[in-house]
Amino acid sequence: MKQTHLFQGAVFFILFLFILTGAWMADRYVEQKRMEAFYTYPENTETILLSDETMEKDTFAPREYVKIKSLSG
Repeated sequence: MKQTHLFQGAVFFILFLFILTGAWMADRYVEQKRMEAFYTYPENTETILLSDETMEKDTFAPREYVKIKSLSG
């Protein structure tokens, strides 16, 4: 009986870590796509954002973000 609880605890822990890792990866993906959509890059260079690449982020108020996005075309 004790080994069953130990096994269930290990399975729960592994699944919990798997879910947290998936959520973290999804968050990074969405943030990367948001940054790619908001900032423009030179058209003659192929840009690949790596997961460890840091990009300077500016904080905008929601209205300011919409205004800038609408002006960028």
